[in-house]
Order: sequence, then C-alpha cells, then structure tokens
Amino acid sequence: MKLIVKTGALIRTLNEAIDAIPSASPDPSYRNFLFTVTANELNVLASDGNVTLKTTLPAKEGETVNILEAEPGQVQISAHFLVDIVRKLEGDTVTLQTADTSLLTLSDNRTFYKVNTLDAADYPDVDIRMDESTAVSVPHADFVKLFNATAFAAATKSTKICYTGIKIFTRNDHLIFRATDVRRMAQYSVPMSGVTDLDFIVAVKVLGLVARREDVKDVEFQQDGSKAIFTVGSTLIQSRLFNGEFPDLDRVTPKETPYVLTVNTNEFLDALDRVTTVTQGAAAPVVTLRCSQDLCELVANSSIYGDAKETLSDFTFTGDIFNISFTPKYVSEAIKAQGTDKVTLAFAGTAKLFLIKSDDPANIQIVTPIRS
Repeated sequence: MKLIVKTGALIRTLNEAIDAIPSASPDPSYRNFLFTVTANELNVLASDGNVTLKTTLPAKEGETVNILEAEPGQVQISAHFLVDIVRKLEGDTVTLQTADTSLLTLSDNRTFYKVNTLDAADYPDVDIRMDESTAVSVPHADFVKLFNATAFAAATKSTKICYTGIKIFTRNDHLIFRATDVRRMAQYSVPMSGVTDLDFIVAVKVLGLVARREDVKDVEFQQDGSKAIFTVGSTLIQSRLFNGEFPDLDRVTPKETPYVLTVNTNEFLDALDRVTTVTQGAAAPVVTLRCSQDLCELVANSSIYGDAKETLSDFTFTGDIFNISFTPKYVSEAIKAQGTDKVTLAFAGTAKLFLIKSDDPANIQIVTPIRS
C-alpha cells in the first residue's frame, strides 16, 4: 500500500474517524484504524464493536485534489498515535507506505517515521453498508434540531439501557425523536411525508456523531434488523440498537394546567443561574418557584452557603398563588431547547409533571417536580 495525500485532507478524515475509537477496549484492534486504499479513494474504518464509522476521502472533489498517488492495499494502525503524528506534521503532503504487514513508513519530506502496524486481515470482520433504495432522507439542519431538542434528556446511566438512547419513530407523517431519563422527557418532530414506519432506539453518541458533521445537506438512514445505519456526507455510521420501551407521551402529558407562567427566557435563565450559586456542591440542588399574578420569584437555599432569592420583572401568570420545587438543571435545559425569547411553564399541580413549551407544538418538554 502506498498513499501520497494532502495533509489537510488526511487530518480532516482522521478527525472524523477518531470519534468512533473507544478510550478502552478488551479487543486491542478496536483501538486501531483500518486503512483501505484503492486507486480512487481512501477509506478509514473505526469501531468499538457496537458503533462503526467509515469515512471516505476521494482522490478528487471537484477541482480539489486530495490524493496525489495511490497504490491499493490495507493496513491496521494505532488510531490516536496516527492522529497525533499527522497533526504535528508541517508539510503540505504526507506519504504513507507499507514495507510489510508490520511496518508503515510515514513522511512529509521533513519528518520521517517508521510505525509498527498490524495485518489488516486480523481486524474484526465488520460489515457496514446501506441499501439506498430503502433509506430515509432528512435535511441535516432538521436532524440537528431533532437531536439538540432531545439528547440532553437522555440518561447518562440507567438500569434500563434504552433510556441512554433516543427513540426514533414516525407517526402521522412526522419524524420524531424522544428521550427520557424518567425524571424528564423531551420530544421533537419534523414533518416527513411518505416515510415507511420506523421505530428504534439508538445511542445518543451515534446521533451526536451525525449531528456534528459539517457542510452536509442531508442525512440518510435506515433500520436494518438489530442495527441502524446513517450516511452523512462521505461518512457511514452504523450502530447496534437498544431494546426496550419508552413511556407513553400521551399518558404522562398533563391534560389540564390551571397554573400558567410565561417568562422572558434570558431573564429567567439568568435569575436561575444566580440563585443556584448557593447550591454549588449540593448532590441534588433544588430551586423553588413562587408565583402569583403580582409576583414571580426564584428561591434557593443551602445549609453551607445560605439563601438566595430573585424576583422576575417580565412575566405573566394565570391561576391562584402557586409554589413548586424542581431540579434547576432540568428546567434550564428544557427552556434552552425551546430556542425562543419567551417560554411558558404550564403546571397541573405542585406534585405533578409540568410542561415547558413555546409556540412550537413540535417541541415538547416535560419535567418532574421535587416534593418539598
């Protein structure tokens, strides 16, 4: 194998692939890249056994030449070590050439490396490909909205592993993302007509890899048995799916909300940030919201640092005098997910789930209060 490639193009390709390399793995091969060079392109494969990413660097993109010379072949090489080397090179081009199955030479004509490698044949067998005839396509901008409005509500740890993922499904000509950690739930949907039924749960990490891609127009994806495959730009991402059931949104959504507070987003978030300063270091910070038609204030206290209270000036409230306590992080993230200047908090009662919403009915945020 021989490859002479523009340094910038190689760095861009490696930066995309490194996201799928695990920090630790019982199989040392998953700490490596699998390089495959053909006459027309470079394919870089990275995997942790559950998530697999393959990104392709074509020899030429429009008038831009990425690869100057290519002799087909494969090699398995330490991923983080290779990225570290290439990022430090100062030359415009990099030459990679295998001497045998255990040695790769790498040079930019100023710096020269001999790098130990492994036989490509010893890399785990990974089959990653998409049947484009059955793939669903969504604008990347819509995918990012779906992800940003829900991912924060997924669990980081849970006895039910499905809660560490995002449920993707279709209903009534809409593509829907839903996430929950039991204490809160987030859902966002975008119109999508003529799409076949979809219903699967995939890791937040995988969807994050898709959402972070830049300069791409569309995302294509499909459910294939126990895995999902995403195509974004020149990158394929494949993931195993989670089994499990999510709570029914219709069942947990409050039917009546007699207490309704509308606030200025920035004022509320800034006030929330200031009063929670006294709760720093607390294992479970709590803020209490006190409302009447004439007063809206946020209160927090700590046995270590003391108390804090702030009164809001820009608000409207309907209903009787009302108090409720909640986890500030959950409310802050749900409000930010709305992305609007004004948000509404709709309450069914002091100990019942409450809604955080805007004028966008597709963006649904539900939070569990704290009994106090």
